[in-house]
Amino acid sequence: MQLKSLTGGLTLAAALWLTPMLVAQSNSNNNAKTAQKDQSSKTNASDNSNALSSNDKDFLQKLAQEDTAEIKLAHLALKKSSDPMVQKYAHSILSADPAMRKQAKSIAQSENAKLMTNANAEGLAEYQKLSQLSGKQFDKEYIEYEAQQQSTDLDLVKGEINSTTNTKVKDYATAQETPVRKASDKANQLAAQKGLPASQNAQNQSPKKH
Repeated sequence: MQLKSLTGGLTLAAALWLTPMLVAQSNSNNNAKTAQKDQSSKTNASDNSNALSSNDKDFLQKLAQEDTAEIKLAHLALKKSSDPMVQKYAHSILSADPAMRKQAKSIAQSENAKLMTNANAEGLAEYQKLSQLSGKQFDKEYIEYEAQQQSTDLDLVKGEINSTTNTKVKDYATAQETPVRKASDKANQLAAQKGLPASQNAQNQSPKKH
């Protein structure tokens, strides 16, 4: 009897000693699982905020297609214009736009999205129109189109900078704002020299007379 009582007492004592340890281990495991879930939720939230949205894809595609159109028009200007300033402007487009288009396509591919990089309908229509012109008529039409289009592109870039949550797209749009703004300024300066109407952006930036 004494042996049984002693054994029972030892068993109870062991159980009482082990219980806090088991509870602590269980709590530790639960805390680890909760931490893993929290980290997973944060990772998923980060991935979702950095995903390529339909607006991001539209932006990249519009800019890529516009770049293709600009490149075609610049090559046409080098062939048809004899105005040194128009030719200089066309050269500046050819030095910037191919790289811009390539970067847009690269970002889309890294996000498993496919872009159409053919010239947009507006650009193709303008190309057909300009193909029928020459001399000063060509220069005026080309520069007037560029002044308006570059202004539109600048608005597009600024809008994307403010709206996108995708890091790659935001960095791309931010990097493109300066060259697009320069192209817009150059086109509007040429338009002013030729007595053509400035784009809305250029009108807004002009100093007011008192």
